[in-house]
Amino acid sequence: MEIGQKHRYSSSFSDFITRYTAVSSTNLRTQTAEYYALEEDDGLTMNLGVNPLLQFGLDETREQLCRNILNDLAAVNYVPFDSDTIGNPALDLGDVLKFSGGQADETKNTCITWWRWSCRWYGLRTGWRRLM
Repeated sequence: MEIGQKHRYSSSFSDFITRYTAVSSTNLRTQTAEYYALEEDDGLTMNLGVNPLLQFGLDETREQLCRNILNDLAAVNYVPFDSDTIGNPALDLGDVLKFSGGQADETKNTCITWWRWSCRWYGLRTGWRRLM
């Protein structure tokens, strides 16, 4: 979704791109932390913790699941941002946005990772129509 300058009140953008190149997960059975990384491991590591969906099956299956998560996660690069925008109830955590209007790099994606919704009422709006 594109957010134009006229749809935001204020915004600030980081000068770096967030990307993940590794995942870490704790094997409950062996009580060990397992680390899976791309060949070039120079980004962030996502900690999957003791994920119950990764606790069953063979060790090879667990490794394959973690590597699949890593490969999907590595494809996502985004620029951290902070923005006050006109409310859109369709937006949710994880949605990818592009900002336009000169302040942000329009070729970079952003991702909603935190969200606060507030509703402000500045007055009562009424309307009427005469029926004939």
